[in-house]
Amino acid sequence: MASSPQFFKILLHRNLEDKKLMIPKKFVKKYGKLLSSAVILKLPDGMKWKVGLTMAANGAVWLQKGWHKFANHYRLEFGSLLVFRLEGRSSSFEVTIFDPTGLESEYSSLHVCDSITESEEDDDSVSDSDEEDYEIGVSRRRRKSATEKPGFQVVLNQSNVCGRYNMVFPAKFARSYLCEKSGNFNVQTANGRKWPLLYKWSGSVDKFAYVSSGWKRFVQENLLKEGDVVFFEMIKKGRFLFTKLQDKNTASTRNPFFKVDIHYKSYKNRILNIPMAFGKEHFSPEMKSVKLQTGNKEWMVTLKQYEGCMRFSGGWRKFYGENGLNDGDTCLFEMVSKQNCVFKVTIFKQP
Repeated sequence: MASSPQFFKILLHRNLEDKKLMIPKKFVKKYGKLLSSAVILKLPDGMKWKVGLTMAANGAVWLQKGWHKFANHYRLEFGSLLVFRLEGRSSSFEVTIFDPTGLESEYSSLHVCDSITESEEDDDSVSDSDEEDYEIGVSRRRRKSATEKPGFQVVLNQSNVCGRYNMVFPAKFARSYLCEKSGNFNVQTANGRKWPLLYKWSGSVDKFAYVSSGWKRFVQENLLKEGDVVFFEMIKKGRFLFTKLQDKNTASTRNPFFKVDIHYKSYKNRILNIPMAFGKEHFSPEMKSVKLQTGNKEWMVTLKQYEGCMRFSGGWRKFYGENGLNDGDTCLFEMVSKQNCVFKVTIFKQP
């Protein structure tokens, strides 16, 4: 059986600045009759994007209407490589994305709904301008919560918290995001306090990146211990958010968690979409509500489960307001009790 027609493109600055991407002329000449005025781009994360085609006078065909939203959502940059594989005789492409280092991208696992249902309590009606011009699977307004920032989880061992206080970055993360031989970065905790640290790459044959300065102080001032489960999220180059998911005494079973960036325009403050991958794995159909905890306070929030998305609705507005959430804040939801559907919420305020 013949393989599916495919082509690849390495992105240049003009592809991002001009908000369009040209399909190779040879591909158009051979398979153009299979393409309609718009194509569907299917990604490994399950998302589908409708992108309109534009034809120039010289016969060149461009991916254009909707391309810029697609590029923003997947954080495409100069040097990104995309492979487009045509599905049968349809106007659909399976798309695979590789970053400039040659590593396949970590796609977002968060799906969003197209509208708010009338049955969701605490939700005001949505205006026409809020619902118009939706792409397949994602709103025309790029949601910060629909993209996941890189990060890594560590179970601290003895060498991390005493003696020489070693801290080595996971190899895959380091190769993807720590490109310089050395560099400064800040780690911020939920209370807004920051610690300056320095990383370096070893000069050995089996190279690895490690924290060379500042780690001992960070460990001691945050009372970290062997067995603690911690999570580092890189919110931008040179800055990490840190949270301790579990203490030493509870780390024998690691609690599942997900994180969401708060964005007011995502249905104002009425609902919060939940990553589908998390919901499918940890929510049962019988779960109708969740309990959110911050400190000594608790909020009951309605859990809505649909075929295409899952979300917090009734009660979320109250949680949003009483915790003073704003654009750019990050919430980490740790499921401390699956039986009772209880989440411990850690809030990272935008600096």
